[in-house]
Amino acid sequence: MEILISVATTLLNAYQFMIFAYIILRWFPEFQNNKFAEILYKAVDPFLAIFRGMIPPIGGIDLSVMLALILLQIAAAGLALW
Repeated sequence: MEILISVATTLLNAYQFMIFAYIILRWFPEFQNNKFAEILYKAVDPFLAIFRGMIPPIGGIDLSVMLALILLQIAAAGLALW
């Protein structure tokens, strides 16, 4: 059981890094048209779309990403406690 929890926590942490990479790529339009960015967007956009429906952009800033990251942190911490 500990191995499954460890793997799940690692996957949650990896997904958080994917979201950070997504954020950074969104700042640099010249890097958005490559295969890596395309795969990253396909992996991250559906998850972030859930939160974009809850929190609209405020002043052009997408705060839904912060909510998604906080949720992933809570999930990882919950698994660590289990």
